[in-house]
Amino acid sequence: MRARAACVRAGIIILAVAVNAAAVEGRNERADSGLDDRQLANLVAFTRLLGYVRYFHPSDAAAATDWRRFAVEGMRQVEGAGDARALAHRLTALFVPIAPTVRVFRTGSAAGSVAPLREAQDLRVVAWRHVGLQAQGPGDIYGSRRAYAPAAEAAADRAFPDPLRPLVADLGGGVSCAVPLAVFADEHGTLPGARTVEPSSGMVYSARDRSTRLAIVALAWNVLQHSYPYFEFTSTSWYGSLYASLRAAARDVDDLQFLDTLRRMIAGLRDGHGLVNYRGESFGSVLPLRWGWIEGRLVVTEVLSDRMRGLAPGDAVLTIDGRAAERALREKEALISGATAQWIRIRALRRSLRCGGRSSRTVEIERYPDLSRHRLTVPCMPPEDIAAALSRAPPAESLFEIEPRIFYVDLGRIDSAQFERALVRLEQAEGIVFDLRGYPGGVDPFRLFSRLTTVPITSAQWHVPHIRLPDCVAMAFRRENEWSIQPRAPYLDARKAFITDGRAISYAESCMGIVEHYGLGEIVGAPTAGTNGNINIMELPAGYSIVWTGMKVLKHDGSRHHGVGIRPTIAAAPTRAGIAAGRDELLERALRAVRRPQAE
Repeated sequence: MRARAACVRAGIIILAVAVNAAAVEGRNERADSGLDDRQLANLVAFTRLLGYVRYFHPSDAAAATDWRRFAVEGMRQVEGAGDARALAHRLTALFVPIAPTVRVFRTGSAAGSVAPLREAQDLRVVAWRHVGLQAQGPGDIYGSRRAYAPAAEAAADRAFPDPLRPLVADLGGGVSCAVPLAVFADEHGTLPGARTVEPSSGMVYSARDRSTRLAIVALAWNVLQHSYPYFEFTSTSWYGSLYASLRAAARDVDDLQFLDTLRRMIAGLRDGHGLVNYRGESFGSVLPLRWGWIEGRLVVTEVLSDRMRGLAPGDAVLTIDGRAAERALREKEALISGATAQWIRIRALRRSLRCGGRSSRTVEIERYPDLSRHRLTVPCMPPEDIAAALSRAPPAESLFEIEPRIFYVDLGRIDSAQFERALVRLEQAEGIVFDLRGYPGGVDPFRLFSRLTTVPITSAQWHVPHIRLPDCVAMAFRRENEWSIQPRAPYLDARKAFITDGRAISYAESCMGIVEHYGLGEIVGAPTAGTNGNINIMELPAGYSIVWTGMKVLKHDGSRHHGVGIRPTIAAAPTRAGIAAGRDELLERALRAVRRPQAE
Protein backbone atom coordinates (compact mmCIF):
# COMPACT_ATOMS: atom_id res chain seq x y z
CA MET A 1 0.00 0.00 0.00
CA ARG A 2 1.27 3.44 -0.79
CA ALA A 3 2.33 5.63 2.11
CA ARG A 4 0.07 8.57 2.79
CA ALA A 5 1.33 12.03 1.97
CA ALA A 6 -0.84 13.50 4.72
CA CYS A 7 1.22 11.68 7.32
CA VAL A 8 4.36 13.68 6.55
CA ARG A 9 3.09 17.12 5.77
CA ALA A 10 2.46 19.64 8.50
CA GLY A 11 -0.36 22.09 8.75
CA ILE A 12 -1.53 24.55 11.35
CA ILE A 13 -5.16 25.08 12.21
CA ILE A 14 -5.90 27.82 14.68
CA LEU A 15 -8.96 27.07 16.79
CA ALA A 16 -10.34 29.89 18.94
CA VAL A 17 -11.97 28.89 22.22
CA ALA A 18 -13.27 31.24 24.93
CA VAL A 19 -10.98 31.94 27.88
CA ASN A 20 -12.12 30.29 31.10
CA ALA A 21 -10.82 29.09 34.46
CA ALA A 22 -9.88 25.45 35.18
CA ALA A 23 -9.54 23.41 38.35
CA VAL A 24 -7.69 20.25 39.33
CA GLU A 25 -8.33 18.07 42.36
CA GLY A 26 -10.58 20.73 43.83
CA ARG A 27 -7.98 23.51 43.53
CA ASN A 28 -8.47 26.43 41.16
CA GLU A 29 -5.88 26.82 38.44
CA ARG A 30 -4.88 30.28 37.33
CA ALA A 31 -7.04 31.89 34.69
CA ASP A 32 -5.29 31.26 31.39
CA SER A 33 -5.56 32.86 27.98
CA GLY A 34 -4.37 29.72 26.21
CA LEU A 35 -1.11 28.92 24.47
CA ASP A 36 1.08 31.48 22.80
CA ASP A 37 3.01 30.44 19.69
CA ARG A 38 6.16 29.53 21.63
CA GLN A 39 4.29 27.36 24.12
CA LEU A 40 2.38 25.62 21.32
CA ALA A 41 5.59 24.88 19.41
CA ASN A 42 7.11 23.43 22.60
CA LEU A 43 4.15 21.12 23.17
CA VAL A 44 4.04 19.97 19.55
CA ALA A 45 7.76 19.13 19.64
CA PHE A 46 7.29 17.14 22.85
CA THR A 47 4.29 15.31 21.40
CA ARG A 48 6.13 14.22 18.28
CA LEU A 49 9.21 13.06 20.19
CA LEU A 50 6.95 11.22 22.62
CA GLY A 51 5.56 9.11 19.77
CA TYR A 52 8.95 8.40 18.22
CA VAL A 53 10.44 7.18 21.49
CA ARG A 54 7.40 5.35 22.82
CA TYR A 55 6.68 3.31 19.72
CA PHE A 56 10.00 3.05 17.91
CA HIS A 57 12.94 3.39 20.29
CA PRO A 58 13.39 -0.09 21.83
CA SER A 59 15.44 0.55 24.97
CA ASP A 60 14.42 -1.50 28.01
CA ALA A 61 13.66 1.67 29.95
CA ALA A 62 11.44 3.13 27.24
CA ALA A 63 9.56 -0.17 26.92
CA ALA A 64 8.87 -0.17 30.67
CA THR A 65 8.04 3.52 31.05
CA ASP A 66 4.69 4.64 32.42
CA TRP A 67 3.82 6.79 29.42
CA ARG A 68 0.74 8.36 30.98
CA ARG A 69 2.73 9.79 33.84
CA PHE A 70 5.61 10.68 31.53
CA ALA A 71 3.29 12.57 29.16
CA VAL A 72 1.69 14.61 31.94
CA GLU A 73 5.02 15.52 33.53
CA GLY A 74 6.56 16.25 30.14
CA MET A 75 3.82 18.71 29.23
CA ARG A 76 4.43 20.59 32.47
CA GLN A 77 8.17 20.76 31.96
CA VAL A 78 8.41 21.79 28.31
CA GLU A 79 5.58 24.30 27.97
CA GLY A 80 7.51 27.21 29.43
CA ALA A 81 10.75 26.81 27.45
CA GLY A 82 11.64 30.31 26.26
CA ASP A 83 13.49 29.45 23.06
CA ALA A 84 14.85 26.57 20.98
CA ARG A 85 17.97 26.19 23.12
CA ALA A 86 15.88 25.88 26.30
CA LEU A 87 13.46 23.49 24.60
CA ALA A 88 16.28 21.20 23.41
CA HIS A 89 17.69 21.18 26.95
CA ARG A 90 14.35 20.28 28.54
CA LEU A 91 13.56 17.56 26.00
CA THR A 92 17.01 16.08 26.52
CA ALA A 93 16.53 16.09 30.29
CA LEU A 94 13.21 14.28 29.86
CA PHE A 95 14.07 11.64 27.26
CA VAL A 96 17.74 10.75 27.63
CA PRO A 97 17.27 9.09 31.05
CA ILE A 98 14.96 6.50 29.43
CA ALA A 99 16.46 6.59 25.91
CA PRO A 100 20.21 7.31 26.27
CA THR A 101 20.97 7.15 22.54
CA VAL A 102 18.32 9.73 21.62
CA ARG A 103 19.61 13.21 20.82
CA VAL A 104 17.69 16.52 20.76
CA PHE A 105 19.40 19.57 19.28
CA ARG A 106 18.71 22.93 17.74
CA THR A 107 17.75 22.50 14.11
CA GLY A 108 20.79 23.06 11.90
CA SER A 109 23.37 22.10 14.53
CA ALA A 110 25.21 18.78 14.83
CA ALA A 111 23.21 15.90 16.28
CA GLY A 112 26.04 14.07 18.01
CA SER A 113 26.24 10.28 18.27
CA VAL A 114 26.52 7.47 20.78
CA ALA A 115 28.93 4.61 20.12
CA PRO A 116 28.32 1.05 21.35
CA LEU A 117 30.06 0.17 24.58
CA ARG A 118 32.11 -2.59 22.95
CA GLU A 119 32.54 -4.29 19.59
CA ALA A 120 29.15 -4.57 17.91
CA GLN A 121 29.69 -8.17 16.78
CA ASP A 122 29.52 -9.26 20.42
CA LEU A 123 26.08 -7.71 20.84
CA ARG A 124 22.49 -8.22 19.78
CA VAL A 125 20.31 -5.67 18.01
CA VAL A 126 16.79 -4.89 19.24
CA ALA A 127 13.94 -3.25 17.28
CA TRP A 128 10.19 -2.94 17.63
CA ARG A 129 7.77 -5.05 15.56
CA HIS A 130 4.23 -3.71 15.52
CA VAL A 131 1.16 -5.43 14.11
CA GLY A 132 -1.08 -2.41 14.33
CA LEU A 133 -0.16 -0.70 17.56
CA GLN A 134 -0.99 -2.71 20.65
CA ALA A 135 -2.70 -0.01 22.66
CA GLN A 136 -4.48 -2.11 25.27
CA GLY A 137 -2.47 -5.23 25.99
CA PRO A 138 -3.00 -8.61 24.31
CA GLY A 139 -5.77 -8.48 21.74
CA ASP A 140 -7.18 -10.45 18.85
CA ILE A 141 -4.95 -9.34 15.99
CA TYR A 142 -2.85 -6.37 17.15
CA GLY A 143 0.40 -6.79 19.00
CA SER A 144 3.71 -5.06 19.73
CA ARG A 145 6.93 -6.83 20.63
CA ARG A 146 10.65 -6.25 20.51
CA ALA A 147 12.63 -8.47 18.13
CA TYR A 148 16.25 -9.50 18.83
CA ALA A 149 18.99 -10.73 16.48
CA PRO A 150 22.80 -11.06 16.68
CA ALA A 151 24.39 -7.90 15.34
CA ALA A 152 25.86 -9.68 12.29
CA GLU A 153 22.48 -11.15 11.34
CA ALA A 154 20.69 -7.86 11.94
CA ALA A 155 23.15 -6.06 9.65
CA ALA A 156 22.19 -8.43 6.84
CA ASP A 157 18.44 -8.26 7.55
CA ARG A 158 16.70 -5.26 5.98
CA ALA A 159 13.94 -5.60 8.55
CA PHE A 160 16.32 -4.37 11.26
CA PRO A 161 17.20 -0.67 11.33
CA ASP A 162 20.85 0.23 11.82
CA PRO A 163 21.41 1.36 15.44
CA LEU A 164 24.08 3.79 14.21
CA ARG A 165 21.78 5.44 11.63
CA PRO A 166 18.97 7.08 13.61
CA LEU A 167 15.79 8.66 12.38
CA VAL A 168 16.42 12.40 12.11
CA ALA A 169 13.30 14.57 12.25
CA ASP A 170 12.50 18.25 12.60
CA LEU A 171 10.18 18.53 15.60
CA GLY A 172 9.32 22.19 15.04
CA GLY A 173 9.96 24.93 17.54
CA GLY A 174 13.56 25.22 16.31
CA VAL A 175 14.59 21.73 17.48
CA SER A 176 15.24 18.40 15.81
CA CYS A 177 15.83 14.88 17.08
CA ALA A 178 17.92 11.84 16.24
CA VAL A 179 16.12 8.71 17.42
CA PRO A 180 17.72 5.29 16.81
CA LEU A 181 15.04 2.83 15.73
CA ALA A 182 17.23 -0.04 16.95
CA VAL A 183 19.67 -0.34 19.83
CA PHE A 184 22.42 -2.72 20.90
CA ALA A 185 21.92 -5.12 23.80
CA ASP A 186 24.01 -7.58 25.78
CA GLU A 187 22.95 -10.36 28.11
CA HIS A 188 21.86 -7.81 30.72
CA GLY A 189 19.70 -5.63 28.50
CA THR A 190 19.82 -2.72 26.08
CA LEU A 191 22.83 -0.43 26.00
CA PRO A 192 23.60 1.93 27.55
CA GLY A 193 21.49 1.13 30.60
CA ALA A 194 18.81 3.59 31.65
CA ARG A 195 16.21 4.15 34.33
CA THR A 196 12.47 3.74 33.89
CA VAL A 197 9.69 6.09 34.87
CA GLU A 198 7.97 4.24 37.66
CA PRO A 199 4.30 3.24 37.22
CA SER A 200 1.93 5.80 38.64
CA SER A 201 0.40 3.64 41.36
CA GLY A 202 -2.24 5.65 43.15
CA MET A 203 -1.87 8.61 40.82
CA VAL A 204 -5.23 10.21 40.06
CA TYR A 205 -5.66 11.95 36.71
CA SER A 206 -8.23 14.68 36.23
CA ALA A 207 -9.39 16.50 33.12
CA ARG A 208 -9.53 19.62 35.28
CA ASP A 209 -5.74 19.62 35.15
CA ARG A 210 -4.44 21.42 32.08
CA SER A 211 -1.28 19.29 31.69
CA THR A 212 -3.35 16.11 31.87
CA ARG A 213 -5.61 17.35 29.09
CA LEU A 214 -2.61 18.23 26.95
CA ALA A 215 -1.06 14.81 27.64
CA ILE A 216 -4.28 13.04 26.62
CA VAL A 217 -4.22 14.86 23.29
CA ALA A 218 -0.58 13.84 22.77
CA LEU A 219 -1.19 10.19 23.62
CA ALA A 220 -4.28 9.91 21.42
CA TRP A 221 -2.75 11.78 18.49
CA ASN A 222 0.38 9.64 18.46
CA VAL A 223 -1.21 6.20 18.41
CA LEU A 224 -3.15 7.28 15.32
CA GLN A 225 -0.28 9.19 13.72
CA HIS A 226 1.76 6.00 13.54
CA SER A 227 -0.90 3.34 12.87
CA TYR A 228 -4.14 4.60 11.31
CA PRO A 229 -4.50 2.73 7.98
CA TYR A 230 -6.83 5.14 6.18
CA PHE A 231 -4.99 8.47 6.17
CA GLU A 232 -4.72 8.30 2.38
CA PHE A 233 -8.51 8.75 2.25
CA THR A 234 -8.60 11.56 4.81
CA SER A 235 -8.51 15.17 3.67
CA THR A 236 -7.95 16.56 7.17
CA SER A 237 -4.39 17.59 8.08
CA TRP A 238 -3.60 15.35 11.03
CA TYR A 239 -0.70 17.61 11.99
CA GLY A 240 -3.11 20.53 11.90
CA SER A 241 -5.45 18.66 14.23
CA LEU A 242 -2.63 18.40 16.77
CA TYR A 243 -2.13 22.17 16.84
CA ALA A 244 -5.88 22.79 17.05
CA SER A 245 -6.49 20.18 19.73
CA LEU A 246 -3.65 21.37 21.96
CA ARG A 247 -4.87 24.96 21.73
CA ALA A 248 -8.42 23.91 22.59
CA ALA A 249 -7.36 21.57 25.40
CA ALA A 250 -5.36 24.35 27.04
CA ARG A 251 -8.48 26.49 27.30
CA ASP A 252 -11.14 23.89 28.07
CA VAL A 253 -12.78 24.56 31.41
CA ASP A 254 -14.19 21.16 32.32
CA ASP A 255 -14.25 17.49 31.43
CA LEU A 256 -17.19 17.72 29.03
CA GLN A 257 -15.80 20.65 27.08
CA PHE A 258 -12.57 18.67 26.74
CA LEU A 259 -14.62 15.67 25.57
CA ASP A 260 -15.82 17.82 22.68
CA THR A 261 -12.20 18.73 21.88
CA LEU A 262 -11.25 15.06 21.64
CA ARG A 263 -14.33 14.26 19.57
CA ARG A 264 -13.55 17.09 17.17
CA MET A 265 -10.04 15.69 16.77
CA ILE A 266 -11.23 12.12 16.12
CA ALA A 267 -13.88 13.42 13.72
CA GLY A 268 -11.00 14.50 11.49
CA LEU A 269 -10.07 10.85 10.91
CA ARG A 270 -13.23 10.30 8.83
CA ASP A 271 -13.54 6.88 10.42
CA GLY A 272 -16.96 5.33 11.03
CA HIS A 273 -15.56 3.39 13.98
CA GLY A 274 -13.98 6.54 15.42
CA LEU A 275 -15.31 7.23 18.90
CA VAL A 276 -14.33 9.01 22.09
CA ASN A 277 -15.86 7.63 25.27
CA TYR A 278 -15.77 9.20 28.71
CA ARG A 279 -16.91 7.41 31.83
CA GLY A 280 -18.04 10.69 33.38
CA GLU A 281 -20.53 11.40 30.60
CA SER A 282 -24.19 10.92 31.48
CA PHE A 283 -26.60 10.41 28.60
CA GLY A 284 -29.63 11.09 30.77
CA SER A 285 -33.12 10.80 29.35
CA VAL A 286 -34.10 10.74 25.68
CA LEU A 287 -37.02 11.73 23.49
CA PRO A 288 -39.33 8.70 23.13
CA LEU A 289 -39.36 8.64 19.35
CA ARG A 290 -37.32 7.82 16.29
CA TRP A 291 -36.68 10.15 13.40
CA GLY A 292 -34.82 10.20 10.10
CA TRP A 293 -33.60 12.59 7.43
CA ILE A 294 -36.19 12.02 4.72
CA GLU A 295 -36.69 14.08 1.58
CA GLY A 296 -34.50 16.81 3.03
CA ARG A 297 -36.50 17.08 6.26
CA LEU A 298 -36.20 15.76 9.81
CA VAL A 299 -39.20 13.43 9.89
CA VAL A 300 -40.65 11.46 12.78
CA THR A 301 -40.65 7.77 11.85
CA GLU A 302 -41.93 6.19 15.07
CA VAL A 303 -43.48 7.31 18.35
CA LEU A 304 -42.44 5.12 21.28
CA SER A 305 -44.71 6.40 24.05
CA ASP A 306 -48.39 7.22 24.41
CA ARG A 307 -47.25 10.36 26.24
CA MET A 308 -46.25 11.81 22.86
CA ARG A 309 -49.62 13.39 22.06
CA GLY A 310 -49.73 15.65 19.05
CA LEU A 311 -46.81 13.98 17.26
CA ALA A 312 -47.16 11.24 14.64
CA PRO A 313 -45.07 9.47 12.01
CA GLY A 314 -44.68 11.68 8.96
CA ASP A 315 -44.56 14.93 10.93
CA ALA A 316 -41.55 17.09 10.09
CA VAL A 317 -39.54 18.64 12.92
CA LEU A 318 -38.61 22.19 11.92
CA THR A 319 -36.82 23.39 15.07
CA ILE A 320 -35.39 21.79 18.22
CA ASP A 321 -35.21 24.06 21.25
CA GLY A 322 -35.42 27.07 18.95
CA ARG A 323 -32.68 26.01 16.50
CA ALA A 324 -33.38 24.92 12.96
CA ALA A 325 -33.34 21.14 12.81
CA GLU A 326 -30.66 20.89 10.14
CA ARG A 327 -28.43 23.36 12.00
CA ALA A 328 -28.84 21.33 15.20
CA LEU A 329 -27.83 18.18 13.33
CA ARG A 330 -24.80 19.84 11.77
CA GLU A 331 -23.61 20.97 15.19
CA LYS A 332 -23.70 17.32 16.28
CA GLU A 333 -21.98 16.21 13.08
CA ALA A 334 -18.95 18.43 13.74
CA LEU A 335 -18.08 16.08 16.62
CA ILE A 336 -18.79 12.80 14.81
CA SER A 337 -16.29 10.70 12.90
CA GLY A 338 -17.51 8.93 9.80
CA ALA A 339 -16.22 7.88 6.40
CA THR A 340 -19.49 8.81 4.70
CA ALA A 341 -22.07 11.55 5.09
CA GLN A 342 -24.84 9.02 5.62
CA TRP A 343 -23.16 7.44 8.67
CA ILE A 344 -22.36 10.84 10.21
CA ARG A 345 -25.98 11.90 9.75
CA ILE A 346 -27.29 8.67 11.28
CA ARG A 347 -25.16 9.13 14.39
CA ALA A 348 -26.19 12.77 14.63
CA LEU A 349 -29.85 11.76 14.46
CA ARG A 350 -29.33 9.39 17.37
CA ARG A 351 -27.42 11.91 19.48
CA SER A 352 -30.06 14.56 18.85
CA LEU A 353 -32.60 12.46 20.74
CA ARG A 354 -30.64 12.85 23.99
CA CYS A 355 -32.06 15.24 26.56
CA GLY A 356 -29.10 15.46 28.93
CA GLY A 357 -30.40 16.81 32.24
CA ARG A 358 -33.58 18.29 30.75
CA SER A 359 -37.04 16.91 31.47
CA SER A 360 -38.46 18.03 28.12
CA ARG A 361 -37.56 19.63 24.82
CA THR A 362 -39.44 22.08 22.65
CA VAL A 363 -40.01 21.33 18.98
CA GLU A 364 -41.79 23.11 16.19
CA ILE A 365 -43.41 20.64 13.81
CA GLU A 366 -45.16 20.61 10.47
CA ARG A 367 -47.96 18.05 10.58
CA TYR A 368 -48.62 15.72 7.69
CA PRO A 369 -50.59 15.92 5.50
CA ASP A 370 -52.22 19.27 6.32
CA LEU A 371 -48.81 21.03 6.74
CA SER A 372 -50.05 23.03 9.72
CA ARG A 373 -47.37 24.24 12.15
CA HIS A 374 -47.40 23.66 15.90
CA ARG A 375 -45.06 24.14 18.85
CA LEU A 376 -44.90 21.18 21.24
CA THR A 377 -43.22 20.45 24.54
CA VAL A 378 -42.02 16.85 24.29
CA PRO A 379 -41.39 15.02 27.59
CA CYS A 380 -38.10 13.16 27.93
CA MET A 381 -37.99 9.63 29.30
CA PRO A 382 -35.30 7.39 30.80
CA PRO A 383 -34.16 4.85 28.18
CA GLU A 384 -35.11 1.97 30.48
CA ASP A 385 -38.72 3.21 30.62
CA ILE A 386 -38.89 3.27 26.83
CA ALA A 387 -37.37 -0.23 26.65
CA ALA A 388 -39.90 -1.49 29.19
CA ALA A 389 -42.80 -0.02 27.22
CA LEU A 390 -41.54 -1.57 23.97
CA SER A 391 -41.07 -4.96 25.63
CA ARG A 392 -44.78 -5.10 26.42
CA ALA A 393 -45.64 -5.00 22.71
CA PRO A 394 -45.84 -8.35 20.85
CA PRO A 395 -42.40 -9.06 19.37
CA ALA A 396 -42.12 -8.82 15.61
CA GLU A 397 -41.25 -12.02 13.84
CA SER A 398 -37.72 -12.31 12.51
CA LEU A 399 -38.66 -14.81 9.76
CA PHE A 400 -42.07 -15.32 8.21
CA GLU A 401 -43.87 -15.98 4.92
CA ILE A 402 -44.83 -12.48 3.84
CA GLU A 403 -46.55 -13.62 0.63
CA PRO A 404 -47.21 -17.12 -0.70
CA ARG A 405 -43.76 -18.76 -1.13
CA ILE A 406 -41.97 -15.44 -0.45
CA PHE A 407 -40.21 -15.12 2.88
CA TYR A 408 -38.90 -12.19 4.90
CA VAL A 409 -35.76 -12.73 7.04
CA ASP A 410 -34.63 -10.01 9.48
CA LEU A 411 -30.87 -10.57 9.75
CA GLY A 412 -30.74 -8.00 12.53
CA ARG A 413 -32.68 -10.27 14.90
CA ILE A 414 -32.62 -13.87 13.71
CA ASP A 415 -30.10 -16.26 15.23
CA SER A 416 -28.45 -19.34 13.73
CA ALA A 417 -30.79 -21.81 15.43
CA GLN A 418 -33.88 -20.03 14.07
CA PHE A 419 -32.36 -19.92 10.61
CA GLU A 420 -31.48 -23.61 10.67
CA ARG A 421 -35.00 -24.55 11.74
CA ALA A 422 -36.46 -22.54 8.86
CA LEU A 423 -34.32 -24.11 6.14
CA VAL A 424 -36.98 -26.67 5.20
CA ARG A 425 -39.45 -23.85 4.53
CA LEU A 426 -36.92 -21.57 2.86
CA GLU A 427 -35.87 -24.38 0.52
CA GLN A 428 -39.37 -24.27 -1.00
CA ALA A 429 -39.39 -20.48 -1.36
CA GLU A 430 -39.63 -18.69 -4.69
CA GLY A 431 -38.32 -15.46 -3.19
CA ILE A 432 -36.49 -14.42 -0.03
CA VAL A 433 -35.97 -10.87 1.24
CA PHE A 434 -33.10 -10.49 3.70
CA ASP A 435 -33.22 -7.30 5.78
CA LEU A 436 -29.82 -5.89 6.78
CA ARG A 437 -30.63 -2.30 7.67
CA GLY A 438 -28.23 -2.13 10.59
CA TYR A 439 -26.08 -4.69 12.36
CA PRO A 440 -26.55 -8.48 11.98
CA GLY A 441 -27.93 -10.33 14.96
CA GLY A 442 -26.85 -13.80 16.02
CA VAL A 443 -26.86 -15.57 12.67
CA ASP A 444 -23.51 -17.15 11.77
CA PRO A 445 -22.37 -15.85 8.34
CA PHE A 446 -20.92 -19.27 7.57
CA ARG A 447 -24.32 -20.91 8.15
CA LEU A 448 -26.09 -18.21 6.14
CA PHE A 449 -23.87 -17.81 3.08
CA SER A 450 -23.06 -21.51 2.74
CA ARG A 451 -26.74 -21.96 1.77
CA LEU A 452 -26.70 -19.09 -0.74
CA THR A 453 -23.86 -20.33 -2.97
CA THR A 454 -22.89 -23.38 -5.01
CA VAL A 455 -19.18 -22.49 -5.10
CA PRO A 456 -16.63 -21.60 -2.40
CA ILE A 457 -16.70 -17.90 -1.50
CA THR A 458 -14.67 -15.56 0.68
CA SER A 459 -15.09 -12.26 2.46
CA ALA A 460 -13.45 -9.08 1.20
CA GLN A 461 -9.72 -8.44 1.60
CA TRP A 462 -8.57 -7.80 5.18
CA HIS A 463 -5.13 -6.19 5.49
CA VAL A 464 -3.42 -5.89 8.87
CA PRO A 465 -0.76 -3.13 9.12
CA HIS A 466 2.80 -4.13 9.98
CA ILE A 467 4.58 -1.02 11.22
CA ARG A 468 8.34 -0.59 11.38
CA LEU A 469 8.80 3.12 10.65
CA PRO A 470 7.16 6.19 12.21
CA ASP A 471 4.58 8.45 10.57
CA CYS A 472 3.00 5.61 8.55
CA VAL A 473 5.98 5.71 6.19
CA ALA A 474 6.26 2.54 4.08
CA MET A 475 3.52 0.89 6.15
CA ALA A 476 3.19 -2.72 5.00
CA PHE A 477 -0.07 -4.65 4.98
CA ARG A 478 -0.44 -8.39 5.37
CA ARG A 479 -3.61 -9.99 4.04
CA GLU A 480 -4.99 -12.46 6.56
CA ASN A 481 -7.93 -13.91 8.54
CA GLU A 482 -10.55 -13.65 5.78
CA TRP A 483 -13.66 -15.82 5.83
CA SER A 484 -13.58 -18.88 3.60
CA ILE A 485 -17.06 -20.33 3.15
CA GLN A 486 -17.88 -23.66 1.54
CA PRO A 487 -21.31 -24.42 0.04
CA ARG A 488 -23.66 -26.61 2.10
CA ALA A 489 -27.00 -28.24 1.50
CA PRO A 490 -29.69 -27.21 1.21
CA TYR A 491 -28.97 -24.56 -1.40
CA LEU A 492 -31.64 -21.86 -1.35
CA ASP A 493 -32.45 -21.42 -5.02
CA ALA A 494 -35.02 -18.65 -4.57
CA ARG A 495 -34.72 -15.17 -6.05
CA LYS A 496 -33.11 -13.04 -3.36
CA ALA A 497 -32.99 -9.40 -2.39
CA PHE A 498 -31.06 -7.74 0.43
CA ILE A 499 -32.32 -4.50 1.98
CA THR A 500 -29.62 -2.22 3.38
CA ASP A 501 -28.83 1.43 4.07
CA GLY A 502 -26.37 3.71 5.83
CA ARG A 503 -26.91 2.01 9.19
CA ALA A 504 -25.06 -1.09 7.97
CA ILE A 505 -21.44 -0.85 9.13
CA SER A 506 -18.44 -3.12 9.69
CA TYR A 507 -19.61 -6.74 10.15
CA ALA A 508 -22.78 -5.88 8.22
CA GLU A 509 -20.61 -4.63 5.36
CA SER A 510 -18.55 -7.82 5.41
CA CYS A 511 -21.82 -9.62 4.76
CA MET A 512 -23.06 -7.17 2.15
CA GLY A 513 -19.66 -7.23 0.40
CA ILE A 514 -20.14 -10.95 -0.24
CA VAL A 515 -23.59 -10.27 -1.67
CA GLU A 516 -22.18 -7.52 -3.89
CA HIS A 517 -19.16 -9.42 -5.24
CA TYR A 518 -20.83 -12.76 -5.89
CA GLY A 519 -24.14 -11.32 -7.09
CA LEU A 520 -26.18 -13.28 -4.56
CA GLY A 521 -29.21 -11.05 -5.05
CA GLU A 522 -30.42 -7.54 -5.66
CA ILE A 523 -29.26 -4.92 -3.15
CA VAL A 524 -32.17 -2.62 -2.38
CA GLY A 525 -31.94 0.67 -0.54
CA ALA A 526 -29.02 3.06 -0.01
CA PRO A 527 -25.21 2.87 0.36
CA THR A 528 -23.82 1.38 3.55
CA ALA A 529 -21.64 3.25 6.07
CA GLY A 530 -18.34 2.64 4.25
CA THR A 531 -16.27 1.50 7.24
CA ASN A 532 -14.96 -2.01 7.87
CA GLY A 533 -12.10 -3.65 9.75
CA ASN A 534 -11.31 -4.70 13.29
CA ILE A 535 -11.31 -1.86 15.78
CA ASN A 536 -8.50 -0.87 18.13
CA ILE A 537 -9.03 0.75 21.54
CA MET A 538 -6.84 2.94 23.72
CA GLU A 539 -7.59 3.82 27.34
CA LEU A 540 -6.43 7.32 28.24
CA PRO A 541 -5.95 9.10 31.57
CA ALA A 542 -8.90 10.59 33.48
CA GLY A 543 -11.48 8.11 32.19
CA TYR A 544 -11.31 8.84 28.45
CA SER A 545 -10.81 6.27 25.70
CA ILE A 546 -10.67 6.29 21.91
CA VAL A 547 -11.75 3.72 19.33
CA TRP A 548 -10.66 3.56 15.69
CA THR A 549 -10.35 1.15 12.77
CA GLY A 550 -7.01 -0.62 13.09
CA MET A 551 -6.91 -2.56 9.82
CA LYS A 552 -7.59 -1.86 6.15
CA VAL A 553 -10.40 -3.57 4.25
CA LEU A 554 -10.50 -3.56 0.45
CA LYS A 555 -13.23 -4.97 -1.74
CA HIS A 556 -12.80 -8.42 -3.26
CA ASP A 557 -11.28 -6.89 -6.40
CA GLY A 558 -8.82 -4.76 -4.41
CA SER A 559 -10.73 -1.51 -4.87
CA ARG A 560 -11.54 0.94 -2.11
CA HIS A 561 -14.26 0.20 0.44
CA HIS A 562 -13.55 2.94 3.01
CA GLY A 563 -15.79 5.91 2.33
CA VAL A 564 -17.52 4.02 -0.49
CA GLY A 565 -19.36 1.12 1.11
CA ILE A 566 -21.73 -1.21 -0.68
CA ARG A 567 -23.90 0.50 -3.29
CA PRO A 568 -27.45 -0.67 -4.04
CA THR A 569 -28.34 -2.27 -7.34
CA ILE A 570 -31.85 -0.88 -6.83
CA ALA A 571 -31.86 2.53 -5.15
CA ALA A 572 -34.81 3.13 -2.84
CA ALA A 573 -35.61 5.48 0.02
CA PRO A 574 -38.54 6.09 2.34
CA THR A 575 -40.85 9.02 1.70
CA ARG A 576 -42.71 11.21 4.11
CA ALA A 577 -46.03 10.03 2.70
CA GLY A 578 -44.98 6.41 3.09
CA ILE A 579 -43.89 6.95 6.68
CA ALA A 580 -47.23 8.60 7.52
CA ALA A 581 -49.11 5.69 5.94
CA GLY A 582 -47.09 3.11 7.89
CA ARG A 583 -45.53 1.61 4.78
CA ASP A 584 -42.07 0.05 4.50
CA GLU A 585 -41.20 1.26 1.02
CA LEU A 586 -37.81 -0.46 0.87
CA LEU A 587 -39.44 -3.79 1.70
CA GLU A 588 -42.10 -3.13 -0.94
CA ARG A 589 -39.37 -2.53 -3.55
CA ALA A 590 -37.48 -5.66 -2.47
CA LEU A 591 -40.65 -7.75 -2.80
CA ARG A 592 -41.08 -6.51 -6.34
CA ALA A 593 -37.54 -7.70 -7.08
CA VAL A 594 -38.14 -11.29 -5.90
CA ARG A 595 -41.66 -11.92 -7.25
CA ARG A 596 -42.16 -13.91 -10.41
CA PRO A 597 -41.98 -11.57 -13.41
CA GLN A 598 -45.57 -12.36 -14.48
CA ALA A 599 -46.83 -11.28 -11.07
CA GLU A 600 -45.81 -7.67 -11.75
